[in-house]
Amino acid sequence: MNRILIAEDEPRLAAFLEKGLASNGFVTTTVGDGARAVMMADDDEFDLLVLDLGLPVKDGFTVLQELRAAGRRMPVIVLSARDDVRDKVSGLEHGADDYVTKPFRFEELLARVRVRLRAEGVAEQTVLRCGDLTLDLRTRRASVGGAASSSRHASSRCSRSSCATAARY
Repeated sequence: MNRILIAEDEPRLAAFLEKGLASNGFVTTTVGDGARAVMMADDDEFDLLVLDLGLPVKDGFTVLQELRAAGRRMPVIVLSARDDVRDKVSGLEHGADDYVTKPFRFEELLARVRVRLRAEGVAEQTVLRCGDLTLDLRTRRASVGGAASSSRHASSRCSRSSCATAARY
């Protein structure tokens, strides 16, 4: 499962992003200021950063500069109300991989997230298989041999060692 860091200081928008990305199989962590975004992004746990430019403590441009100066190549999608061409160009020149303006359609942001993860070679793993057990992380359904099953019944058919990956989820 891909891990996405969301750097957004507006609580309602941050909650909306978390909910939408989680319902599409991503694991999210949200921070509300630029200093925490830099600190968290330095930890190699995240596959992508969704970054607001108008963050307190350190703005998004500073976050981008510091991450790129430190050699962090994690894809960054700027999500900002700043829709001036100069801001977009500046964001991209500071190291953003993409730029989405607010207001936005969630479907478009989701498509851009998927494209960036694919471009970086970070596979979005949403279906886990072990023998005849299948776990779909998006729909949160388990099946055994194609038939829907409860988690208790399905897990009893799979050995612990062969399903270590599935057990983490």
